Amino acid sequence: LPPAPILTRWGTWLEACNYYCEHFETVKKVIDSFDSDSAASIKISQDLLSHSEIQGKLAYIKCNFGFLPRIITSLEQHGCPMSTQIELVKSVVSDLSRVKGEVGKLVGLYDKMENVLKKNSGFDTMCKIADVLSGQKYSFDEEELEADDICCFKYAPVSSIDVERAFSMYKSLLVDSRQSF
Repeated sequence: LPPAPILTRWGTWLEACNYYCEHFETVKKVIDSFDSDSAASIKISQDLLSHSEIQGKLAYIKCNFGFLPRIITSLEQHGCPMSTQIELVKSVVSDLSRVKGEVGKLVGLYDKMENVLKKNSGFDTMCKIADVLSGQKYSFDEEELEADDICCFKYAPVSSIDVERAFSMYKSLLVDSRQSF
């Protein structure tokens, strides 16, 4: 079955685009086999799938942004070294900087990512720590961290997804109906 995008998780929308790019002809054959008079949604779907630009747009999205769901999943994994996560983030910035075309500029992911990373001074500190942990540098400018503290960052997550999931779990545990037990 085709993937069902989740409204708040844009990685799922990209996964759906990847799926439809890979299976466009099959999906089109199935939709075209339906009777267009039986439902308005079938007629609309058939009309949309007959546009000549849709395959090109799906190919553009897959080629330029299709890697993002894999990176998001990699950043959500437990036990991944921080240096690996930093490399993934830097590769995303590099890949997004190469996106061409009007749509790439309208989406503005590269500009957004650059702005977020520039405003986040903690990311720079994490990059310096990752350089020390990976052996690329051995000097560290931050005075408040000692050598033993740097070792604690080996598996530090770069994203806050673990915190968000923990709050979601606590929220479901602390509902009024659950406390009555």
